[in-house]
Amino acid sequence: MSLLEVRDLRISFPEGKKTQVAVSELNFTMEPGDILGIVGESGSGKSVTSLSIMGLTSPSTKIEAQKLEYDGQNLLALDEKDFRKIRGRSMSMIFQEPMSALNPLLPVGRQIEEVLETHSEETDRMGKVIAIMKEVGLPRAEELYHQLPYELSGGMLQRILIAMAMILRPGLLIADEPTTALDVTVQAQILRLMKRLNTQYGTAILFISHDFAVIRDICKQVMVLYLGYIMEAGPVDQLIKRPMNPYTLGLLKSIPRPKVKNQPLYTIPGRVPSLDERPSGCPFHTRCFKAQERCRRELPPLTESGECKLRCFYPVEDEER
Repeated sequence: MSLLEVRDLRISFPEGKKTQVAVSELNFTMEPGDILGIVGESGSGKSVTSLSIMGLTSPSTKIEAQKLEYDGQNLLALDEKDFRKIRGRSMSMIFQEPMSALNPLLPVGRQIEEVLETHSEETDRMGKVIAIMKEVGLPRAEELYHQLPYELSGGMLQRILIAMAMILRPGLLIADEPTTALDVTVQAQILRLMKRLNTQYGTAILFISHDFAVIRDICKQVMVLYLGYIMEAGPVDQLIKRPMNPYTLGLLKSIPRPKVKNQPLYTIPGRVPSLDERPSGCPFHTRCFKAQERCRRELPPLTESGECKLRCFYPVEDEER
């Protein structure tokens, strides 16, 4: 039995007679200790997927799936009371913006301690909080315990969120762009920390990012999403060496390369359409350099290609990479 199993997940937002679809035909599984990446531009469906797994979408959001299970438990059958029993204990989430995720009026150590109050009968709660703060690399933990969020740097706040998510050693950790607002040095430290926690405790990590360079550093497998569809999926190293979907190629070409100087940074033409502008056919055809008439009419199926999965009628050739 898989730790997390997602089969034919569809997420939509009904608005009167009209329905806006954010995610379609999403399939993946995770085992204990896996590190799976989800990569794509803003608007690709990454965050709403993670919020759906955690039961944190708005009541108006419609979530449908053939199967959406965590450790054999049907997440679609849970109400908010049931979700609260496993959220923070069995599965946790690191949110994108620490300052938005934390209470600005409550000491950071106290906010971590609330997880213990909710889910455990721990007596020495403060001692355990200080221990996890030290474990995630926070100096002077006894002093930091009493400080408010505005008194800490972005890197420290991100470590506070990681400590909050990991204090009860959950089986699944969802990290929603946890390094976006950090400088390169702090970003590398956070990634090393998450890999260590994964190795030490066997926590499965679903790592969400718009940056393939970050995904490459931490993930073993990756899914490339665009407008809620999987465009390509497989081992990270294989997708980086030989991307088959034009969208994957565009994301990789957008990564700055130190050896390439005096040239403008590549950008994928156009922009990600809004939900009410979703094109028919292949979702990427309006920005794709290989698009043909068939792409405008038909949605390519997700097919097996060796160890990878690919959604494309006209894959990238070797000379086009």
